[in-house]
This record gives sequence, C-alpha cells and structure tokens, in this order.
Amino acid sequence: MKTAIKLAAALSCALIAGTGQIVHATEGGQFYGPIGGVDQRASLIPPPGTYGRLRYVTVSAPQLSGLDDEPSPYVDEFDLTVTLYNFSLIKVWDRELFGGRWASIWSSSFSNNELSTNGSGDSTFAFHDSYFEPIFWGKYLGLKGAKPPSADPSTWTMRYGLSISAGLAFNLPTGNYDADRNSQTSSNTTIIIPHVDMTYQTGPWWADGTEFSARLSYNISTKNDDTGYQSGDVIGLDASVSQRFGNWQIGPSLTVAKQITDDDSENPLVKASFQNGNKFTLVQPGIVFTRSFPKKRMAASFKVVTDAYVENRIDVDYGFIAAIGFTF
Repeated sequence: MKTAIKLAAALSCALIAGTGQIVHATEGGQFYGPIGGVDQRASLIPPPGTYGRLRYVTVSAPQLSGLDDEPSPYVDEFDLTVTLYNFSLIKVWDRELFGGRWASIWSSSFSNNELSTNGSGDSTFAFHDSYFEPIFWGKYLGLKGAKPPSADPSTWTMRYGLSISAGLAFNLPTGNYDADRNSQTSSNTTIIIPHVDMTYQTGPWWADGTEFSARLSYNISTKNDDTGYQSGDVIGLDASVSQRFGNWQIGPSLTVAKQITDDDSENPLVKASFQNGNKFTLVQPGIVFTRSFPKKRMAASFKVVTDAYVENRIDVDYGFIAAIGFTF
C-alpha cells in the first residue's frame, strides 16, 4: 500500500539520465505506497504492540511505454531489473483515537538496479527512498451483514464484518540520487500520500469466508529541485478479493492508477516533448498467497504481478514479492 514496492514505487525511482528528452520522458509516473503494494487485510490494524515485516522484491521491466501501451519513442532499447530488500516497523499505540486503533509505520529499503538503455548500461546498489506514515487509523464498524460461525466474538479466528481506515503517508527522498547517472534508487522528491481503506470479511459460506479489501490513495509530488521537474497528481486504487481456508488466504489483486494533472518542467524543450502531458496510466493485476502461523505470531505472503496496460511509465513484465511479518 502504491505499491510498500507497491512494485511501481521501486521502478519509478529508476530514472533514466542521458539526453534531456529521455530523462524527462521517464521522470514522471510516480505512484507510491508501501513496498509490495496494498492487498489483503488493508484496513486491519492489529492489537497494540510492535510489529516487523521483511520483504524481498524482484522485478523485470523490459520496456518503457509511451501512449497506448506502446514503446516510448524516446528509447530504442530498454531493460531494467530491480532487486529490493525491505524492512518495515509498525508501532500500534496503546490508546484509542476516535474510537479506533492507530499506528505509525516506517519502511526502509536497499535496492540493486540493473539498467540498460540505448546501448549503455548502469547499475546502482544503494538505499532506496523511505516510506513514513505517522498516522494510520482504523476502526471496526461491526458485522454489517456478515454471519460469523458463532455469536461469541472470542471464538472467532478472524474479524468478520466491516473495518475502515485512513492514513497520511510520505515517501521521503532518502535514496541514492545523481542526475548524471543512468540508474537511481531515489525520485529526489517528497510525495504526500493520503489514503482511505476498507476490509469486509464475510462469514463462512465456502471454506472460512471471503475477504474484500481496497485502498484509495492520492499522490502529490514536490518538485525535483535538481532538474526543475514536477510530476502531476495521481489517484490510485488497490483492491483484492481473497478466500480464507484455515490459515491460508488466497486471491487476485488489482492496482489501477491514473495521473490526473500534467507533468511540468522548467525546461521548455522538455515540456514541449510531453505526450498528453506525460500523464501515466497503470493497470496491474496479480495474485496473493498468505499463510498465517498463529502460535508463532507470524505470517508469510507471496505475490506475483504483471502490468496489463501502461502509458508513459516503465512496463513490468513480472514482479515477485515475498514477505514475512512477525511480532516483537
């Protein structure tokens, strides 16, 4: 929660340098969230305590797309491979806020980018931008039509019914950035990300029930002072539907993002080269597998994604995310 990678988050940091047109044709497309994205259990905040999560992400992107999911006219040859290692710390505070729980999240990553474009190659092994969410608030609103297997909540193995949440997050430019390099691990901008979420868990009807989760986010980027480039605002939707089978949770995910304001540049030649304001579009389906280990207070998840449609953005052939969550 983008994509946490949401995958898109890691890739949009792999900016291309070289000629001015190539740089700025790819500098937009900034869509951020928790590494790995937001899918299952989007609104569920655990009991007060300290939690951690380790993630491993690998991505292959063999194309930079322009309009209509076609290759960009500014890049003849393109290939990007990203390997990212992430650690997230979640603190759920032992006090209520507006009748609900609230948490703070810090996420740091180390990234290895291998980039080849127009016959030249570059690689970066360095810290990635950081994700900071000082306030992530959530509240359980009740069953709302869900039918749990028992009237006694103490016997439930999951939270049936409707939960909602909201947060304010920031993507901070803590990664490695050098405008003269081809491969970057930073966007060199601060991105402000307000979001709202929901999770609805049905009662048992097939196996242990079905979960519907979604996050609606809005990305606002500051200007890159090194290049004078300003990315436009982006609205994004992360959603998943999953089936619960005991300690297993399996189902498809979908990320859809649309840039709604044009990019801008202090360089008039760069601005004149924009196609449709360099606004990007992303449609990224995937599938998520989660396995809980209640006695060990741990969970593991695996996610595979691919880009079905992209405009003015790096086009992901495949992305794989493995994560382990635990309690301190």
